[in-house]
Amino acid sequence: MTVINTQLGYLERDYLEDAYLSQGVLGNMGQQALFSIVDFPSPLGMQVEIQIVDYLVPLGQQAQFTIESGSKTLGMQVDFQITGGEPVGMQANFTLSDYPTAYGMQADFTIVDAPEAYGMEYTDHNFAHLTLNKYLTQNYLEDPYLTSDINAHGGFQAEFNITYPQAYGMQAEINIVDFLKAYGQQSEFNIVDFPHPIGMQTEFIRLFTLGMQATISLYNTTNLRFLCDFPSRGLSTAVGTNQWGNPAGQGENWKANFTEAGDFSPFNLNTDIVEQVWRSPDGYTTGINLDCDTERPQGVFLDTFAMLNHNLTTSASVNLIGSNDPTFGVTGVVIPLLPRLNDPNTYYIAPTLPNVGYRYWRIAIDDASNPDNYLQIGTVVFGASQIFVGECFVDEVEFQLQDFADTVETEGFTNVSNSRTQKKVLRLDFRSLNFTKGNFKTMRSMFAYARTVLKCLWIPTPDAVNEDYTARFALFSKMVQIPVERHNNKGATADYVSFTVELDESK
Repeated sequence: MTVINTQLGYLERDYLEDAYLSQGVLGNMGQQALFSIVDFPSPLGMQVEIQIVDYLVPLGQQAQFTIESGSKTLGMQVDFQITGGEPVGMQANFTLSDYPTAYGMQADFTIVDAPEAYGMEYTDHNFAHLTLNKYLTQNYLEDPYLTSDINAHGGFQAEFNITYPQAYGMQAEINIVDFLKAYGQQSEFNIVDFPHPIGMQTEFIRLFTLGMQATISLYNTTNLRFLCDFPSRGLSTAVGTNQWGNPAGQGENWKANFTEAGDFSPFNLNTDIVEQVWRSPDGYTTGINLDCDTERPQGVFLDTFAMLNHNLTTSASVNLIGSNDPTFGVTGVVIPLLPRLNDPNTYYIAPTLPNVGYRYWRIAIDDASNPDNYLQIGTVVFGASQIFVGECFVDEVEFQLQDFADTVETEGFTNVSNSRTQKKVLRLDFRSLNFTKGNFKTMRSMFAYARTVLKCLWIPTPDAVNEDYTARFALFSKMVQIPVERHNNKGATADYVSFTVELDESK
């Protein structure tokens, strides 16, 4: 059967001088060559070159070489080249029968400047789809002008079989480069009944996407911040043992180089009861190291730190050191901490959002002039705080120092009191927080998480420079109750919420 093809393109002929697509046609058929050498002792070789030049639709090319009953063949070669528009397919068949020594066979297929090859074998698979523009292959005026068509690209597969007595080696290399998705590669090697296979090698290269994580924060050092999740206490889901040899995930992630006998373990630094302290032995006030393994391989991005109920003096040298080396041979960051006069609590606010996390943190202390002749610290918490942006509590803050004392009544209509401790009470009023914005969502999440049973570190007035202002209203406390919300509801996107948070350190 003859296929009619246009020899001259649509835009190559004179405009409107001939009937539409009626001139310049040419019939061409497939090309086929058959070579046979029969009963010849020493054929030197056979070579054939078949070319189709500048045809839009060639039907195919086929060459078959057959050598029968020859004693020695030096080689066979075939070269196919198609330089036209759309090749249909090419096939070469080489057959050797009853030859003791076959020197080689070679086939070279070349398609030059062709947009697509129709005669290709594929396997049923998930495909990557790429676009390719084809103007004259679509129905006329049925689609938008020069829109993209779809071509499908499937997986690669190679199969190697050795069925001869000696196998010297097989090698396959398969690469997929610059594709959005690599759908599959497969290589199969089989050696059947061989006493001494020399070796097989295969190499697969696949480009794939690794997970990435980003933290987006409108960081500031002036608005309310609170910390309810304490990575300083280790990772609750960790298993095995931590760096100090203690069970991971159980809050036993602190180590001290010096500890007083009795109930003064460094694990007390993880308790909510600030009166339960770690203490150094008498006379040990310098060279003290308290090391924390957060049990997090990615480290902790520390922007808020609190050291509560300590006896350090203002002349003490205290440094918070971050490192990914458990021996702290290499340090990543050194943060000076400044104890204040007559204040048992020390706070730190990062001036900028940290962009590097560290797994191990050390509190290094030298306080040679401490009058107690020992050092003690109640609770240490640090991590990444929840921070208000824009909206905040009103400027009228209710603050109280609540005294707790043991009292004994006397016969003189009075009593004898022994003051035990003072605890802070704080009330913060929030007015018209936008229900749909992040500040209210942060508070609602904290209400659901902490409730009235978990203590959080609250710092209403943080300041990265002025430690006294940071500590003015700061407290480590539970909520007295979950606040009652008052909604000024003007619609789905105009809901403004007011409530009061009451905090009491004694709870």
